[in-house]
Amino acid sequence: FSEVKLMLLIAMALLPAREGFRKIAIRADSHASAAFLASAASAMTLVFATASYLISAYVLVPKQEEWSYAHSLALQLSVVAAVTEGCAEPVVVALTRHERYAQLAIGKSAAVVAGSVSALLSLYVLPAHLHVASSAVGQVCFALTYTSVLSLMAWRAKSGVNLMQYARDSELLQKYGSLLLQQLYQAFVRFFLRDGEALVLMFSCSGDEQGAFKLASNLASLVARFFFEPLEEQCFAVFSRWQLGLNRGEANRVKLRLVEQTLGVALKSVLIVALTLACVGPSYSTLFVRVLYGPTWAFETSAAQVLSAYFVYLVFMAFNGVGEAFLNASAGPADLKRYSAFTSVLSVVYLGVAFLFAARIGSVGLVIANCLNMAVRFAFCSRYITRLLKSREWVSRVMLRSQTTAALVAACVLCALSWAHFKRATHHLDWQKAALRSIAGPAVLHLLASAAAAALILTGLVHAETQYLNDLRQLYTSRRKTN
Repeated sequence: FSEVKLMLLIAMALLPAREGFRKIAIRADSHASAAFLASAASAMTLVFATASYLISAYVLVPKQEEWSYAHSLALQLSVVAAVTEGCAEPVVVALTRHERYAQLAIGKSAAVVAGSVSALLSLYVLPAHLHVASSAVGQVCFALTYTSVLSLMAWRAKSGVNLMQYARDSELLQKYGSLLLQQLYQAFVRFFLRDGEALVLMFSCSGDEQGAFKLASNLASLVARFFFEPLEEQCFAVFSRWQLGLNRGEANRVKLRLVEQTLGVALKSVLIVALTLACVGPSYSTLFVRVLYGPTWAFETSAAQVLSAYFVYLVFMAFNGVGEAFLNASAGPADLKRYSAFTSVLSVVYLGVAFLFAARIGSVGLVIANCLNMAVRFAFCSRYITRLLKSREWVSRVMLRSQTTAALVAACVLCALSWAHFKRATHHLDWQKAALRSIAGPAVLHLLASAAAAALILTGLVHAETQYLNDLRQLYTSRRKTN
């Protein structure tokens, strides 16, 4: 029993609401339908949280009486956290449908701070045998803060669905039922695929390799959580609002051109950020792991190598995230059904390839398998995008100019040379075991090289990517006028 199991329970309880009902509610053509679906999401969270608790209570709780009480308490708090966060679904849907992304970001940030502080304080307040519940306490505070702050934001902004105005359309289930089932199916496939990845690690890699992979994936996922994930959610909300594919008149052709521009900006934004990390990050992986986790993780495991590979994987993950957001927001039941069947077959192939690569190469092989998986999934999404937009002009909007590519290559070379200089400057110190203060000087110089690399990339963007910057400025201005 561990914190991971508590997080798994909460994620499982919130899965139908987040990945199924919320997406369909955002796509709904009326506020009344959205209110009904969002409220159904909250009710479904209660059902799944109760079921998850009953299963976990018999599977995860130890038999020792003292520890059994602590773990039962942690499970109960986790259920409270999941249900409380589920109650925020109507407000989240309301703010998203009205493009109140700043309020959503403020609510999530405040909840993260409140949850982290409360979890840390509970470690000092609770007895030792109840420390296992500290993470659950943090989750409860996160959920309470998240729900209350977002509710306050929605009330102050005077925007949102009327929670008492439910749809009374008898065909509501028929209208959205197929889409909802497809979204839920894809969500469960992704959820169990992540567990399948854990099984691959368990049966193909040593304990050190497993730990190195988890450490690197947790560090790299911070970038995805705070940049790529919010952007994907905004893309889904924007494309859902435009209701692609429903009309075929002149207005829709104009709309498709605007969609093409927005999609190009979104894909190019994640491409620039991900490529910057892929070019600069590997030269700092070893030093980063050494500073945060010590020499054992940095030099006696493959954590640094896996983290370097993960920086490259972020490129594929970011591209696929925006592509899937577009597909899920605009596709009808038939296209979603085809994509669900495609991902089901691909998941089986992926697990086989991942097991083979991990057994031969180690945890780095699993990252390579993930890259191939995301590349194939984005290929499917790109084919759908081209078919819907009836043009491949969106591809040209995403391609980088030669000056930008040269700047990225130069930044990569600069950071690699700086890393080589750092190792030469510290080889006599045996910095693997030396105190951190003994390598502070060379480390600062190495970090300054990353700042120079970032300035180089930014200069290339300003001089070469004028169309991208103009499109970005135009979209930002139009959004401010709309608000």
